[in-house]
Amino acid sequence: MAATDIRPMSLGEVLDRTFSLYKNNFLLLTGILAVPMLIKFVFAVGIEWYQRASLAGVAARPGARSQFFVGVILASIGAGLIDFVLRSASQGGTIIAVSEIYLGRKPTVAGSYRPVMQKLWSLIGLILLTALMCGAGFVFLIIPGILLLVKTAMTTNVLMLEDETVGGSISRSWDLTKEFGLQIFLIFVLVFVIGMVVSAVLVTPITVAIGIMKLKTVPMWMAVLQHLATFLAEVLVGPIGTIAMCLMYYNLRVRKEAFDLQHLMTSLELPANPASNAPSVA
Repeated sequence: MAATDIRPMSLGEVLDRTFSLYKNNFLLLTGILAVPMLIKFVFAVGIEWYQRASLAGVAARPGARSQFFVGVILASIGAGLIDFVLRSASQGGTIIAVSEIYLGRKPTVAGSYRPVMQKLWSLIGLILLTALMCGAGFVFLIIPGILLLVKTAMTTNVLMLEDETVGGSISRSWDLTKEFGLQIFLIFVLVFVIGMVVSAVLVTPITVAIGIMKLKTVPMWMAVLQHLATFLAEVLVGPIGTIAMCLMYYNLRVRKEAFDLQHLMTSLELPANPASNAPSVA
């Protein structure tokens, strides 16, 4: 995408650019997500192996059953926390990469993660807070949950691309998404459908095969294959929603704040001051 092609977009254009950007930068964007997801895959296989090895020990020593369950619970909690941190970091890295591409630059995997490390704890806190807010909304009534999901859709983009606090990011997302809630909701629906389709193609056949075989114990190789299919599905689908929301973030800024003019003016000022940094998106 050219740096000069910064203009208001319809929902269709946002989605078209999402898939174009994804296709043209496939290795970069999947690579950003593949790094943390590979770590998660290794942990998942490790826990699978631990459960099987521990079960063999429990069969030999019935008194060790409680230790086995405690070990599995602790390992699962630890893996869940690591997964959450890695997902948060990969989302931040993808946002940085998409922003750089949108502004006409050439990001790298390492370069995309570098700004994330500076805001990692704020990013984790923000994602956790918005997840709790939306979760509470869905628990009590579905409609408030959907509204909160839409209103907080731009929070991570604001945090990563602007000089905002966690609270400021939520407030700014609330303002940016006004009058565009339906478009943002449709993006969520589309990404969900794509995720279900890819999962049905990659993961479901293995799950069905395991069920048909009616094995008393699933072989380790099949368990690893199932984890691998999940890994591929997450890496392939994961960037799409983040790309779409980042492009929508810029679309909202162009429409509401004339970001296209701001960026043009900043770009014109750069030659006069070679020592200045790259133009800020804030």
